[in-house]
Amino acid sequence: MADHAGLAQRQVAGDAGEAQPAQALDGADRHRAVDDGGAGARGPFAVTAVPAVDGFGDPQVSWVVAADGERILHGGDTLFHGAWWSIATRVGPIDTAFLPINAAVCSFPHRQPPSPFPATLDPAHAVAAAQLLRAGRVVPIHYGAIDGPPVYAPRRDALPELLRTAAEHGVPVAVVAPGDSVPAACAVRAARAAAAG
Repeated sequence: MADHAGLAQRQVAGDAGEAQPAQALDGADRHRAVDDGGAGARGPFAVTAVPAVDGFGDPQVSWVVAADGERILHGGDTLFHGAWWSIATRVGPIDTAFLPINAAVCSFPHRQPPSPFPATLDPAHAVAAAQLLRAGRVVPIHYGAIDGPPVYAPRRDALPELLRTAAEHGVPVAVVAPGDSVPAACAVRAARAAAAG
């Protein structure tokens, strides 16, 4: 599943993982395109599409996934926007917010002239979004991997800046290496309680 859905194209992943127009999947019980507010469930997972905005103006959604008393938000390529409060009100506090932090400035050939502003959250905005979501912790995403100026110029100090800003504001951060698992928030709370105990 992608970080976000390009709703203007209304595409979803098919069985082989390739993007397919949503209308090609009409009647399929495993796939469907959703707009903001769309929700569904599969087994123990409840999934809700929530507002997102990227630096290019393309329609976006982020995803809230809830199961077994845990609620996560995957922010995809979002920017800071005014819907953080309504997301928290609608779905409740987020245990773990996966948020982009690289503040990439992009100069794509098909997006000219380029914007001088970041297309995704920067570290300070990610911390603020986490606070507004009442998130128990932030897992930083979209940093330290792609660095291809001038086409894609990310903020190179994104992780240290996130850690500094989060510490200043009392927002816990879980840095996760690619391929590693993120412990469930309830397990983290239990471990902290046992250590304090």
